[in-house]
Amino acid sequence: MRPPANANDPWAGRRAAYELLRRSRPSTDGYEAMATNRYPADDAAGEIYLLHFSERTTQGRQHYLGWSRNAEARLAQHRSGRGAGETKKAVAEGLRLTQAQTWKGTPLLERRLKEWSRKGWKGFAGICPLCSKEDALPPDLASALGPPSLRVRHQHAA
Repeated sequence: MRPPANANDPWAGRRAAYELLRRSRPSTDGYEAMATNRYPADDAAGEIYLLHFSERTTQGRQHYLGWSRNAEARLAQHRSGRGAGETKKAVAEGLRLTQAQTWKGTPLLERRLKEWSRKGWKGFAGICPLCSKEDALPPDLASALGPPSLRVRHQHAA
């Protein structure tokens, strides 16, 4: 058996094998890409989705906005506690997640929406059909987002 490339580093062989495995697995979803530090291209086609929590989290949040090539599969990941940090906390607190809305979009548009939301601490209640708050999107974002592609769901699915 040959010693690792760097005899002083006992993990070098494992790191090399992991890197080879990581490069050989093509990503099929933005979530997998992020898990392996391979982010989707800014113009990748997919869906922007808005999740509404049944109540506010202990940190005062009630929404999560994300992007995926398959929003339904991503919702299942969020509900199982394997989603983003914010949805993991909501699930751990026993809150129900509802997919309130989806739009056709790109990762770049999703980031622009998140930046708009963070500017002035607006949150996403203004674009959530389950909330009554009116924070209109700026015209350029509203135009880029286009019409919603999901009928409004007025129940919190478990």
